[in-house]
Amino acid sequence: MKKTVFLLVGLLAFAPSAFASSVKATNVEDRSAIIQWSADQATNKIAFKIDCLDNNKLSLTTKPMIFPKASKVGGMRLLLAPNKKYKISVISVQGKARANLGTVSLKTLPLGARNPLPAVFSYKLSGLDLACAWGDFPGFSTYRLTVVKKDGTDKRQSGWMDRRKKYKFIKLNQKSDYILTLEGMDKKENIKLIQKKEIKTTG
Repeated sequence: MKKTVFLLVGLLAFAPSAFASSVKATNVEDRSAIIQWSADQATNKIAFKIDCLDNNKLSLTTKPMIFPKASKVGGMRLLLAPNKKYKISVISVQGKARANLGTVSLKTLPLGARNPLPAVFSYKLSGLDLACAWGDFPGFSTYRLTVVKKDGTDKRQSGWMDRRKKYKFIKLNQKSDYILTLEGMDKKENIKLIQKKEIKTTG
């Protein structure tokens, strides 16, 4: 399902996914939020009733949007105004009949604000290259990665990084067992181990 419709600033399509609740908001940012919905019956025509509780002039009901395939679940990214409270209803349209699938309340972030990345440390091996990524772990301001073979050889280390939350080690040894660690440093310059992972390269 891919569609672009403009609302306030605009609407962008979001791929449908299964979830338990009728309507929910995810990925709430300063200018947008993803609204996901589910229904007992499949539908391919959806409208949104968007009420801005801080500014009545930003309240409206969109024209129905038609999706190529009927589905019981779906989602759409709504582009909204920053730092505002909203009540958003998802409406299924079948002919002249309309059914409210549910309503969700949310508040967008202040302009320029972003939700922190989740505190997750992940990696991906592509051949002998090791790409790492992580989110913001509470209490730490900078991070450092270390990868070293289990026998203590081939030790590699990133520098201390603050804003950047990704790093790649290239050309590790073939068919080797490595230990990958993520360390964090707090504002008092205390260093602590956050996570450790065991990695095995192929040849």
